[in-house]
Amino acid sequence: MPRRDKEVPTIDLECSEAQEAALRESQQIIRAILDAVPARIFWKDKNLVYLGCNAPFARDAGFSDPEEVVGKDDYEMGWRDQAESYRSDDRQVIDRQ
Repeated sequence: MPRRDKEVPTIDLECSEAQEAALRESQQIIRAILDAVPARIFWKDKNLVYLGCNAPFARDAGFSDPEEVVGKDDYEMGWRDQAESYRSDDRQVIDRQ
């Protein structure tokens, strides 16, 4: 039987320069808001690895830039002695979802 190649639909993932500029501007605005909030803000994935934080949280954690926190877990932070307690609290929040 001859093989027939199936056409695979493609998705155009290219953004226009204007769309990319608008996205960057939006991200900058969100970052400015997060960094201006007087609260410490962070978010983690389901494995309890930091995906991001605001500048006040990063400073309290001993980092100069929030990007330095990304990819770390509580065992790699200055509060490693309390990591299990923090992770337990985080699990409770995640499990409520």
